[in-house]
Amino acid sequence: MFIRVFTFLPIIFLHIVMNSPMSFAQAPTTQKVLITGFYDWRDLGTPPEQTRCRDNPSCRILATEGIGPRDFLGPLAQSLKNWNQSQKTKMQIDFELLPVTWEALGTLPRERYQIVIHLGLGVYDSFHRILIEDGAYNLRKGKDAIGTSRKEEIEPGKPDILQSPPQVTVGIHRALNAKLPKPFHLVKATARKSNAYLCNSTYYEALQNLTQNIKEAHQTKNEAYFLHLPHREEQSDRALSNAVFEVIKALLH
Repeated sequence: MFIRVFTFLPIIFLHIVMNSPMSFAQAPTTQKVLITGFYDWRDLGTPPEQTRCRDNPSCRILATEGIGPRDFLGPLAQSLKNWNQSQKTKMQIDFELLPVTWEALGTLPRERYQIVIHLGLGVYDSFHRILIEDGAYNLRKGKDAIGTSRKEEIEPGKPDILQSPPQVTVGIHRALNAKLPKPFHLVKATARKSNAYLCNSTYYEALQNLTQNIKEAHQTKNEAYFLHLPHREEQSDRALSNAVFEVIKALLH
Protein backbone atom coordinates (compact mmCIF):
# COMPACT_ATOMS: atom_id res chain seq x y z
CA MET A 1 0.00 0.00 0.00
CA PHE A 2 2.74 2.48 0.98
CA ILE A 3 4.70 1.57 -2.13
CA ARG A 4 1.75 2.56 -4.33
CA VAL A 5 1.21 5.88 -2.55
CA PHE A 6 4.84 6.96 -2.85
CA THR A 7 4.96 5.81 -6.43
CA PHE A 8 2.29 8.36 -7.35
CA LEU A 9 3.59 11.20 -5.14
CA PRO A 10 6.18 12.49 -7.68
CA ILE A 11 3.53 12.54 -10.39
CA ILE A 12 1.08 14.43 -8.16
CA PHE A 13 3.79 16.92 -7.13
CA LEU A 14 4.79 17.52 -10.75
CA HIS A 15 1.17 18.12 -11.72
CA ILE A 16 0.76 20.70 -8.94
CA VAL A 17 3.96 22.55 -9.83
CA MET A 18 3.23 22.69 -13.56
CA ASN A 19 -0.29 24.01 -13.01
CA SER A 20 0.43 26.37 -10.14
CA PRO A 21 0.44 30.11 -10.94
CA MET A 22 3.48 30.37 -8.68
CA SER A 23 5.58 27.85 -10.60
CA PHE A 24 9.01 29.05 -11.62
CA ALA A 25 8.31 28.17 -15.26
CA GLN A 26 5.35 30.56 -15.36
CA ALA A 27 6.52 33.29 -12.99
CA PRO A 28 6.50 36.67 -14.72
CA THR A 29 9.90 38.32 -15.10
CA THR A 30 10.62 42.01 -15.42
CA GLN A 31 12.81 42.97 -18.34
CA LYS A 32 14.87 45.96 -17.28
CA VAL A 33 15.72 48.53 -19.94
CA LEU A 34 17.97 51.59 -19.67
CA ILE A 35 17.78 54.41 -22.23
CA THR A 36 20.36 57.17 -22.01
CA GLY A 37 20.99 60.52 -23.66
CA PHE A 38 23.63 63.25 -23.41
CA TYR A 39 23.56 66.87 -22.35
CA ASP A 40 25.15 69.58 -24.51
CA TRP A 41 28.92 69.88 -24.88
CA ARG A 42 29.60 73.02 -26.93
CA ASP A 43 29.75 76.66 -25.78
CA LEU A 44 28.72 75.80 -22.23
CA GLY A 45 30.07 79.01 -20.70
CA THR A 46 32.53 79.57 -17.84
CA PRO A 47 32.35 77.53 -15.73
CA PRO A 48 30.79 75.04 -18.15
CA GLU A 49 27.11 74.27 -17.53
CA GLN A 50 27.33 70.48 -17.88
CA THR A 51 23.58 69.81 -17.53
CA ARG A 52 22.33 72.18 -20.21
CA CYS A 53 19.80 70.56 -22.53
CA ARG A 54 19.40 72.84 -25.55
CA ASP A 55 21.32 71.63 -28.61
CA ASN A 56 21.49 67.87 -28.11
CA PRO A 57 18.38 66.09 -29.42
CA SER A 58 19.13 62.95 -27.40
CA CYS A 59 18.54 65.04 -24.29
CA ARG A 60 15.55 67.04 -25.50
CA ILE A 61 13.46 64.09 -26.66
CA LEU A 62 13.94 62.43 -23.28
CA ALA A 63 13.78 65.35 -20.89
CA THR A 64 12.81 68.57 -22.75
CA GLU A 65 14.92 71.71 -22.80
CA GLY A 66 16.35 73.34 -19.71
CA ILE A 67 19.18 73.29 -17.22
CA GLY A 68 19.79 71.01 -14.26
CA PRO A 69 17.95 67.91 -12.98
CA ARG A 70 14.46 67.28 -14.34
CA ASP A 71 11.79 64.65 -14.83
CA PHE A 72 11.77 62.72 -18.08
CA LEU A 73 8.94 64.53 -19.82
CA GLY A 74 10.30 64.68 -23.36
CA PRO A 75 8.20 63.29 -26.21
CA LEU A 76 10.21 60.07 -26.59
CA ALA A 77 10.16 59.29 -22.88
CA GLN A 78 6.42 59.94 -22.74
CA SER A 79 5.74 57.74 -25.77
CA LEU A 80 7.78 54.89 -24.30
CA LYS A 81 6.03 55.19 -20.94
CA ASN A 82 2.60 55.11 -22.58
CA TRP A 83 3.57 52.22 -24.85
CA ASN A 84 5.01 50.23 -21.96
CA GLN A 85 1.83 50.64 -19.91
CA SER A 86 -0.22 49.21 -22.77
CA GLN A 87 1.95 46.09 -23.15
CA LYS A 88 1.19 42.74 -21.59
CA THR A 89 4.88 41.94 -21.21
CA LYS A 90 6.23 43.34 -17.96
CA MET A 91 9.00 45.82 -18.66
CA GLN A 92 10.79 48.42 -16.56
CA ILE A 93 12.14 51.31 -18.63
CA ASP A 94 14.53 53.73 -16.92
CA PHE A 95 16.13 56.87 -18.31
CA GLU A 96 19.46 58.53 -17.64
CA LEU A 97 21.17 61.68 -18.92
CA LEU A 98 24.93 62.11 -18.92
CA PRO A 99 27.21 65.12 -19.15
CA VAL A 100 29.65 64.85 -22.05
CA THR A 101 32.68 64.09 -19.90
CA TRP A 102 34.96 61.08 -20.06
CA GLU A 103 34.54 60.40 -16.35
CA ALA A 104 30.73 60.31 -16.54
CA LEU A 105 30.70 56.96 -18.31
CA GLY A 106 31.70 55.10 -15.17
CA THR A 107 28.48 56.11 -13.43
CA LEU A 108 26.25 54.02 -15.71
CA PRO A 109 24.75 51.01 -13.88
CA ARG A 110 24.66 48.84 -17.02
CA GLU A 111 24.90 45.61 -15.06
CA ARG A 112 21.37 46.13 -13.71
CA TYR A 113 19.75 45.98 -17.14
CA GLN A 114 19.10 43.37 -19.79
CA ILE A 115 18.88 45.97 -22.59
CA VAL A 116 20.76 49.27 -22.76
CA ILE A 117 20.07 51.78 -25.54
CA HIS A 118 22.31 54.84 -25.82
CA LEU A 119 21.24 57.93 -27.78
CA GLY A 120 23.54 60.69 -28.94
CA LEU A 121 23.85 63.46 -31.51
CA GLY A 122 26.00 62.27 -34.41
CA VAL A 123 24.40 63.05 -37.79
CA TYR A 124 25.25 66.52 -39.11
CA ASP A 125 24.45 66.35 -42.83
CA SER A 126 20.81 65.25 -42.66
CA PHE A 127 17.70 65.92 -40.61
CA HIS A 128 16.21 62.49 -41.33
CA ARG A 129 18.96 59.85 -41.16
CA ILE A 130 19.43 57.89 -37.94
CA LEU A 131 22.47 55.67 -37.50
CA ILE A 132 22.53 52.43 -35.56
CA GLU A 133 26.08 51.54 -34.64
CA ASP A 134 27.38 48.06 -35.39
CA GLY A 135 30.42 47.44 -33.22
CA ALA A 136 32.72 50.05 -31.68
CA TYR A 137 36.25 51.30 -32.39
CA ASN A 138 39.04 50.70 -29.87
CA LEU A 139 39.94 54.37 -29.49
CA ARG A 140 38.89 57.35 -27.43
CA LYS A 141 39.97 60.69 -28.82
CA GLY A 142 39.00 64.30 -28.33
CA LYS A 143 38.25 66.99 -25.77
CA ASP A 144 35.14 66.67 -23.61
CA ALA A 145 32.77 69.38 -22.36
CA ILE A 146 35.07 70.45 -19.52
CA GLY A 147 38.24 70.42 -21.63
CA THR A 148 39.69 67.04 -20.70
CA SER A 149 41.53 65.50 -23.68
CA ARG A 150 41.93 61.82 -24.48
CA LYS A 151 43.89 60.02 -27.17
CA GLU A 152 44.32 56.38 -26.27
CA GLU A 153 43.20 52.87 -26.99
CA ILE A 154 40.28 51.84 -24.83
CA GLU A 155 41.75 48.34 -24.48
CA PRO A 156 45.49 48.46 -25.19
CA GLY A 157 46.67 45.65 -27.43
CA LYS A 158 43.16 44.56 -28.45
CA PRO A 159 41.84 44.58 -32.05
CA ASP A 160 40.76 47.89 -33.57
CA ILE A 161 37.11 46.88 -33.66
CA LEU A 162 34.98 45.31 -30.94
CA GLN A 163 32.32 43.38 -32.84
CA SER A 164 28.66 43.23 -31.87
CA PRO A 165 27.70 39.89 -30.30
CA PRO A 166 25.14 37.74 -32.17
CA GLN A 167 22.10 38.83 -30.14
CA VAL A 168 22.90 42.48 -30.87
CA THR A 169 23.39 41.76 -34.57
CA VAL A 170 19.91 40.20 -34.61
CA GLY A 171 18.47 43.27 -32.88
CA ILE A 172 20.13 45.61 -35.38
CA HIS A 173 18.67 43.62 -38.28
CA ARG A 174 15.23 43.78 -36.64
CA ALA A 175 15.48 47.54 -36.25
CA LEU A 176 16.58 48.02 -39.86
CA ASN A 177 13.32 46.37 -40.91
CA ALA A 178 11.17 48.63 -38.77
CA LYS A 179 8.83 51.02 -40.56
CA LEU A 180 9.77 54.61 -39.71
CA PRO A 181 7.60 57.63 -40.45
CA LYS A 182 8.70 59.36 -43.65
CA PRO A 183 11.15 60.89 -44.45
CA PHE A 184 13.19 59.25 -41.66
CA HIS A 185 15.32 56.19 -42.34
CA LEU A 186 17.69 54.02 -40.31
CA VAL A 187 21.18 53.18 -41.55
CA LYS A 188 23.69 50.73 -40.10
CA ALA A 189 27.08 52.32 -39.35
CA THR A 190 30.01 49.95 -38.88
CA ALA A 191 32.72 50.80 -36.36
CA ARG A 192 35.17 53.35 -37.79
CA LYS A 193 38.22 55.31 -36.70
CA SER A 194 36.57 58.64 -37.51
CA ASN A 195 34.00 57.90 -34.78
CA ALA A 196 36.28 57.88 -31.74
CA TYR A 197 34.63 60.47 -29.54
CA LEU A 198 32.72 59.94 -26.33
CA CYS A 199 29.74 58.28 -28.02
CA ASN A 200 32.00 55.55 -29.37
CA SER A 201 33.67 55.13 -25.99
CA THR A 202 30.26 54.78 -24.39
CA TYR A 203 29.24 52.05 -26.80
CA TYR A 204 32.58 50.27 -26.65
CA GLU A 205 32.25 49.99 -22.88
CA ALA A 206 28.66 48.79 -23.23
CA LEU A 207 29.71 46.01 -25.63
CA GLN A 208 32.67 45.26 -23.40
CA ASN A 209 30.26 44.82 -20.51
CA LEU A 210 28.17 42.37 -22.56
CA THR A 211 31.27 40.33 -23.39
CA GLN A 212 32.24 40.22 -19.72
CA ASN A 213 28.74 39.07 -18.73
CA ILE A 214 28.87 36.26 -21.30
CA LYS A 215 32.19 35.04 -19.93
CA GLU A 216 31.35 35.31 -16.24
CA ALA A 217 27.61 34.76 -15.97
CA HIS A 218 26.67 33.25 -19.35
CA GLN A 219 24.11 36.04 -19.85
CA THR A 220 24.02 35.66 -23.60
CA LYS A 221 20.69 37.45 -24.05
CA ASN A 222 21.74 40.88 -22.77
CA GLU A 223 21.87 43.58 -25.44
CA ALA A 224 23.33 47.06 -25.96
CA TYR A 225 22.76 49.54 -28.79
CA PHE A 226 23.78 53.04 -29.81
CA LEU A 227 21.67 55.34 -31.98
CA HIS A 228 23.22 58.47 -33.49
CA LEU A 229 20.59 61.14 -34.08
CA PRO A 230 20.39 64.15 -36.41
CA HIS A 231 19.52 67.68 -35.35
CA ARG A 232 15.85 68.54 -35.20
CA GLU A 233 14.15 70.18 -38.15
CA GLU A 234 12.13 73.38 -37.80
CA GLN A 235 12.45 73.54 -34.01
CA SER A 236 10.28 70.47 -33.46
CA ASP A 237 11.40 67.38 -31.60
CA ARG A 238 8.17 65.46 -32.13
CA ALA A 239 8.92 64.11 -35.61
CA LEU A 240 12.39 62.87 -34.62
CA SER A 241 10.98 61.40 -31.44
CA ASN A 242 8.35 59.43 -33.38
CA ALA A 243 11.03 57.92 -35.63
CA VAL A 244 13.33 56.98 -32.73
CA PHE A 245 10.33 55.50 -30.94
CA GLU A 246 9.75 53.05 -33.79
CA VAL A 247 13.43 52.02 -33.77
CA ILE A 248 13.43 51.43 -30.02
CA LYS A 249 10.23 49.40 -30.17
CA ALA A 250 11.89 47.11 -32.71
CA LEU A 251 14.96 46.78 -30.51
CA LEU A 252 12.83 45.87 -27.50
CA HIS A 253 10.97 43.28 -29.62
